[in-house]
Amino acid sequence: MLGLWRRWEPIEMWIWRVRPVQAGSILQFGVSPYRGPSTVLADGTVVPRGARILHLHLDNQRVADLSRSANGDVWALAPRVNSDLDAIGERVASGALGGVAAIRGITVLARMARRFGFEVRPLPHNLRWSLVHNLGGLVLASYQPRDGGELERGLPWPGEVWMSARALQARIAGRQKQIT
Repeated sequence: MLGLWRRWEPIEMWIWRVRPVQAGSILQFGVSPYRGPSTVLADGTVVPRGARILHLHLDNQRVADLSRSANGDVWALAPRVNSDLDAIGERVASGALGGVAAIRGITVLARMARRFGFEVRPLPHNLRWSLVHNLGGLVLASYQPRDGGELERGLPWPGEVWMSARALQARIAGRQKQIT
């Protein structure tokens, strides 16, 4: 089953038109109309049904490889995630991706996303999200070392992560101030 997932995942990313944020990135994205109900983000940004959003994905193989090289310390990947978010923010700010309202992702790693400036929303415990939860387990199992790891501690319920284009640009401005 795990081998099947590894073969299917690149096809799925191709179908969804997902591409790396930048060369060597951990984050990947696709551009799509938002298909959910209209929502208001924490900063007041309204994301109506049909708004142009970026849907985020992790390059699971790259994350696994980099995590192994950091002896399993996933926080060692934080500088790369920050760099990827800065790169995507610059593309959004320049208009290169069109008028993007927000970026969104669904992940079992939602709690970690807060540290990068994402708004995290819980998802209901129903059949749809149970399937996503199980898929998250399959993804983690297919890339983690054979000795267990995250799955032995239990798999978190998936969450929805959001960041408005305005918050993304503010994040970049704040990081640039830290550098100077």
